[in-house]
Amino acid sequence: MKRISQLFKKPYPLEERKPAQLKLALLFGVVVFLFIFILNPFGQMPGSKALFTNASVAGALTFFTITLNFFLLFPIFPLFFKEENNKLNSHVERVLQMARLDKEDI
Repeated sequence: MKRISQLFKKPYPLEERKPAQLKLALLFGVVVFLFIFILNPFGQMPGSKALFTNASVAGALTFFTITLNFFLLFPIFPLFFKEENNKLNSHVERVLQMARLDKEDI
């Protein structure tokens, strides 16, 4: 139990170097593209142009959204993203709060 509490008190790992942030955004965009293109979760015709287009748009939107967060939100709210304030437990709490709020809407 002590190991778990130590894990939650560690800083949330946020990359601060710009080239590494771009690589991370690109990696997530490629993963989203491959997930949609290979697994085809929307039931489109395999190998169709529509599947490739939808997977490309989803991958590009993922890349641009993450890049926007890194290059726009981080500089605008530097205190919010400061490593000392960003603990893993606060992120877990936010996710649980969002899940709870979503469940209340149902």
